[in-house]
Amino acid sequence: MVESRSLAVDNRDGWVLDVRRVTRKGGADPDKPPVLFVPGYGMNTFILGYHPRGASMVEFLCAGGYEVWLANLRGQGDSMSRGGRRRDIDFASIAHVDLPVVVDRVLSETTTNKQQVHVVGCSLGGAFAYAYLARTVDDHSLASLVSLGGPFRWDKVHPLIRVAARQHKLLSRIPIRGTRRLAKAAMPIVKRVPALLSPYMNARAIDLSKAGEIVQTVDDPPPGITRELGAWIVNRHLVVGGIDVGERLRDLELPILCVLASSDGIVPPESVTAVREVASGPVDVLEVGRKGNPFAHADLFINDEAEVQVFGPLRDWLDRVS
Repeated sequence: MVESRSLAVDNRDGWVLDVRRVTRKGGADPDKPPVLFVPGYGMNTFILGYHPRGASMVEFLCAGGYEVWLANLRGQGDSMSRGGRRRDIDFASIAHVDLPVVVDRVLSETTTNKQQVHVVGCSLGGAFAYAYLARTVDDHSLASLVSLGGPFRWDKVHPLIRVAARQHKLLSRIPIRGTRRLAKAAMPIVKRVPALLSPYMNARAIDLSKAGEIVQTVDDPPPGITRELGAWIVNRHLVVGGIDVGERLRDLELPILCVLASSDGIVPPESVTAVREVASGPVDVLEVGRKGNPFAHADLFINDEAEVQVFGPLRDWLDRVS
């Protein structure tokens, strides 16, 4: 069992961010640093606290004594505009404004006695975390970084994603609304033809009878993020706010864990592990998925074996570097 507290965090840039602290009943272990989750493209934090058949990733970490923080940044979840415009959301506003504000708030509100935080970037959330670190490489408050299927450099790309990326300027001009509704409507088709979503999930190892709950994690992607993501895929290297993220992180000495799905058709393993060629600190790699149960992108969170293959090793790694 867990208990949670919601916070409305003013980012002082036109948005009130939806942030939540979750702990086991009785509180977290004060000697373990808090863990902050950052969601990625077209998603919010819902899936981190949900699993269709067992304990969620958040519940599993809380059971191990961790104080867990879930941050919906601008344009995500229940974060609310206070003058901020959705069309202005980009990598820099998230990585250089929202993340520093949230990290500071976590460290001011934590019930632990630690003044460093483990950051877990989920999918594109990993890239947001890298961009944050590139700006604060000599002055950050991170204990470690975990990239859950998060891209670092696009050396290899699924052909369909590459085609879409080349049209990023056009795609960013098309208003995208109702993504969650469309995802829910598509689920019955996926149940009948699971191969349709094989680049994204192994539908045979995920309980799709709970599709109505699962799709709650889907958000409409901001057009600025779509445009910059496409440009990044085409150019391979990420530049945010004039900072070459890859070059800047050559000076980074921080424990990093790359968790990659062996059959991920969205973010290929090569894109996740490319950080090993750059970072000065230790970079560990956890590849998940096995014959008979291949893991794709979403499997990292809701596969039937996610607790054994992902949650457990993740918690063990955090224990080791804490």
